[in-house]
Amino acid sequence: MKKLLVVAGIATFFFCGLFVSTVLAESKVSQFADPNYSFASLRVVAADPIQVGKTTGDPYGKQKAEIAFKQGLTKFPFELIWLDQPITQGVLNSGAYQAVMQIDVKSLGWDTQVIPGHYEQNYDPVMIGSWGWGGWGSWGGYATVPVIDYVPPTVEKNASVSVEMQMTDVETGKIIWGYSEERYDDGGAFSSPSPDKSLQTIINNASKSLKKAVSMSSPHK
Repeated sequence: MKKLLVVAGIATFFFCGLFVSTVLAESKVSQFADPNYSFASLRVVAADPIQVGKTTGDPYGKQKAEIAFKQGLTKFPFELIWLDQPITQGVLNSGAYQAVMQIDVKSLGWDTQVIPGHYEQNYDPVMIGSWGWGGWGSWGGYATVPVIDYVPPTVEKNASVSVEMQMTDVETGKIIWGYSEERYDDGGAFSSPSPDKSLQTIINNASKSLKKAVSMSSPHK
């Protein structure tokens, strides 16, 4: 950071403070649960093979995503079975399960952005004061003066993950539950961004959404 201009003069006295770093994350969520569907009556739900689209920076992103979903989507009142092949229409009507889940990881990886060089105003601390003979009439302290700093171009690398999930009723073919989330994390000041962590957050959120739909439902009489 290069200082180009210092404006002379005392601005104000300042106090030392505690700076708290937070993780900056942007998230877009859309969810749906059919209020007329009896989630509590589900016994078995079949999950199609997980679809993983664009991955950047990790050649094993698809394998990691599959493991994360299978480990994260647990503790439901129904049995969730994972299929090796997509469900065909004939199997769909077999009666072996009441609903089918589809999971589509549309993107899993990194997003890079170049921040152009720019100028910004900051404040530098300076010591001020006056000391008299023998200590008489002395005073002193710290103040700040405004400075103009040049910030060189930087490259920001952020985790970017997008997931869409939905469940379809076998008997009617209608969507009974859906969850979609796009997440964009910078990791914060003390940790690096991680697509794996962002994906895990989305899985946890989706699991809570589905469990809420089940808990608010009543079995068919």
